[in-house]
Amino acid sequence: MKKTIWLILIITGVVITVTILALNFQSHFSKDAIKGKENLTLSKSLRVGMSDDEVIKIMGNPDTTIKNDNPIYCYGINDESFGYGQISFDSTMKVIEIDFPK
Repeated sequence: MKKTIWLILIITGVVITVTILALNFQSHFSKDAIKGKENLTLSKSLRVGMSDDEVIKIMGNPDTTIKNDNPIYCYGINDESFGYGQISFDSTMKVIEIDFPK
C-alpha cells in the first residue's frame, strides 16, 4: 500500500515537473518568444515621423498588416498582456503612433 502511494506521488511529481518545464520553454525559449523579445528591443529605436521603409529596415517585414485608410503594422511580441505591438501610419506612410509595451 505504501509503495503504491509513493509511486503515485512520484508519477504526479514527474508529470507536474515536465509540464512546468514545457510551459517555461514555450514562454521563454521558443522561436516565437525569442522573436518577440527581439521585436521589443528593436521597437525602442522607432520614432514618430519615420517612413515605412525606415520601420521595415529596423523591424523587418510585419507579421500582420491591417489595411485601413491609415495602415497598421503588427509585430508579434509574445507577451501575456500584448499579443502584438503596433505601428500606425498616416496617409503619407509616416509613423503617427507606436504601441509596444515598455
